[in-house]
This record gives sequence, C-alpha cells and structure tokens, in this order.
Amino acid sequence: MKVAIVGTGYVGLPTAVSFAEHGNDVTCIDVDEKKIDQLNRGIPTIHEYGLPEALRQRVEAGNLHFTTDYREGLVGAAAVFCAVGTPETADGSPDMKYVYGVAEKVGKTVTESIVFITKSTVPVGTAREVGRITASVTDIEIPVVSNPEFMAEGSALEDVRHPSRIVIGTDSDEAREVMLELYRPYVRNGYPIRVMSPESAELTKYMSNGFLANKTSFMNEGATLARLLGADFEDVRRAMGDDPRIGNKNMYVGPGWGGSCFPKDSQSLVWQARRLGFDFKTMRAADEANDIKMMEAPSRVLEYFGGDIRGKKVALWGLAFKKNTDDMRVSPAVEILNKLLEEGAIVSAFDPAAMDNAQQAYQGDDRVTFSKSKYDVLEGADALVIATDWEEFTNPDVGEMKIRMESPVIFDWRNLIDPELMRKHNVYYESNGRPVVVPNA
Repeated sequence: MKVAIVGTGYVGLPTAVSFAEHGNDVTCIDVDEKKIDQLNRGIPTIHEYGLPEALRQRVEAGNLHFTTDYREGLVGAAAVFCAVGTPETADGSPDMKYVYGVAEKVGKTVTESIVFITKSTVPVGTAREVGRITASVTDIEIPVVSNPEFMAEGSALEDVRHPSRIVIGTDSDEAREVMLELYRPYVRNGYPIRVMSPESAELTKYMSNGFLANKTSFMNEGATLARLLGADFEDVRRAMGDDPRIGNKNMYVGPGWGGSCFPKDSQSLVWQARRLGFDFKTMRAADEANDIKMMEAPSRVLEYFGGDIRGKKVALWGLAFKKNTDDMRVSPAVEILNKLLEEGAIVSAFDPAAMDNAQQAYQGDDRVTFSKSKYDVLEGADALVIATDWEEFTNPDVGEMKIRMESPVIFDWRNLIDPELMRKHNVYYESNGRPVVVPNA
C-alpha cells in the first residue's frame, strides 16, 4: 500500500519506518527542507533507540521517501496520516492549527479519494471537524479515521513494531477496510485491534495517558510520604506490584513526569471536561501533585545547605525528561536546573543524548556549563543531583566521584544507586522515598 505521513517527529518517523518494514511504500511530508534532506540521506533527526539503522535500511531499500511537496507525497496514496504537533495553549486546550492546516492542505491537493488518519493526540470531536474541513475545500470523498499512537519516547520504534493494541475509530466502511489491510501484518502477530467510533478512539488516547500520569503522581507522592514516615518506598512499590490488580509496570518513582505527552494531555483532558461543566478532579489533582513533586529535589538541596546555595556548584546528571531520548520538553531535570539557578547556584550538567538541545537552550547563560562525561561535571561540585534515569548512571565509580567532588553529597531522585554502596563509601546520599545515608563523623 502507498502511504503518506505528514510530520517527521517522534510519532511520524517511527511510524513511517515500521510501515515501510512491512513492505508499504511510504512518503513523509514535512515543511523543514533541511530535515527532509537529512532524512533522505538516512540520518535521523530525533534520538530513538534502533532508529538509525532501521531508517537507513528503508531509505536504501527505496520504499521510504521524504519530501516537502504535498502533491508528490499524496499522489497514488491510499491513506495519509497526520502526525503533527498539538501544543498546549494558555488555557490548557491543544493548539489545533497544525492538524486543521494539514486537513485543508490535503483536501486542496488530492485528486482522488484518500483516507485521512489523525495519529496526533487530538480532542474528542477532531475527526468530525477534519471531515468538515476537507468537505469544505473538495468534493472528493475523504473518510476520516482516529488512529491514536501509543508510543513511549525512547522505545517508540519498538512500540510501533509491537503495539500493545491498535485502535481504529471511524464510521466509514471504506476507511475501516483500508486500516485493517494496513495493520494486517501486526494483527497476524497477535496484537489486538479495537474498532470503535472516532469519539471513543480519541478519548481512549487521553484516558490512557491520564491514567498513567495519575499512577505516576500517586507513586511519587507515596515516595514523599515514605520519606516523612521513615519507610523505604523501594520495598513498598515492589510489594505493591506483586498484586496482579496493580501490576509492577510504571511503578518507578522520579522527580515528576514530563515530556511532550503527559503534561499537555492531562491539561487537555481537564480542559475538555471543563467545557462540558465537569470537574475532572483526579486528573487535575495529579497535575497539581506533579508540579509540587518537581520542586521537591531542589528543595531538598536547599535544605541540606541551610537554605542558601548561592555560589554553590551543583552537578546535574540528566537533562532529558527520561532515558533514551533527547527530548527536554517539560523535563523535570530542566525544572530542577532552573530552580537551582533561581536560588543562585552554578550548575554543571551532563546528559548522554540531550547535550546539543541543552547547549542551544542555555546559550549565553554563564551560570550553566556542560561537560562531555558524567565525571567531568563533578569537578569541584558541592553536590550532585541525578534527575534522569539513564542506565549509565546506575553503577558509578564512587571513588572517582569523591575525588572529583568538593564534597560527596548526592541527591538521587531516580533511585538508581544502591544505598549500601553509598554507605560503604561514606557518602551523604539522599534518594526518593528511601532513608538518608549519613556518613560517619
């Protein structure tokens, strides 16, 4: 099948690669000429595990193409996926201009029937509005489908290749058949497919992300309570996860949740409910709890230094909102960095993937420096904050850390390091919901 995908970001690009791997002829459309040129040379523009090799193979095989020309991308295509951004606005609503702009452009460009699929996360009712927009600019039939993505950044390609479920929302028999044909290879491999109304499909995506955000906020607040009560939340979460009704996935704690989805989608869900006169209390509370959690790590640093960190050098391990991505959007690590700067600290930061993005974001700010290794940032540091759950932070050379640091003080907000290792090396070690390790006098 010939397929077009508008948008080459964290959703569009992994989706395109996976469809091409199943033998489809895929053309991606984007407005950024520099990005398109890079992708046509088989070089990814985002950091995703497994993507460089997979992209190169599909480009070399000749069934994955990239263009800025809608007409070139849409000609002969049976389906076009819309995978553009829906950024949050001031009132919590998503900005739909990019999605609706794609719908209008597709309607004005196509010369024969094509199925329009919204892959972007969009409010309930978007599929109907897309249908109205396309009908206003063309007489050609353009059935609309809501086919939300369920990818996690850092594992997006694998999540497309091995989906937990495939959700298809449409009232069109023609569109349903096109989608079932496109996803037949995935269904053969045993992945469930759910066909429903567009409204149900759109809500499924929001409720899924909202539930995960609530779960994460619950665990993060539990870690705070454990610290206050003197319990070890690592023991608590493991025992909780043994209950099959709860499960052991997404039970890890951190300095808050961020990224391109949870913050935006939680706000949108609250906004959609508010428009109907409904107060979505649990979602609103999870969002508020997350804002508070993001400030807990810098608050603990401040408390350790007696409320004054002016002139203190704080090392930061992690800038991306989670491991295996270079995405710093609404990153708890960035929130921690900014709060430390606000309190007068000097920050030296390292991230395995997000350094280019970080250097661009803090260009000209001499209060922030970046180093090429996790040990270099420790030089002369009064404290270290671990903010992102990269694997390479889990088993550090503590002896090297003590040599580099002015004082061996560590705040591990991802619970990556074994407290016993810190106790053995006589290091002050504070983590998220576990007892503090205080060095011997």
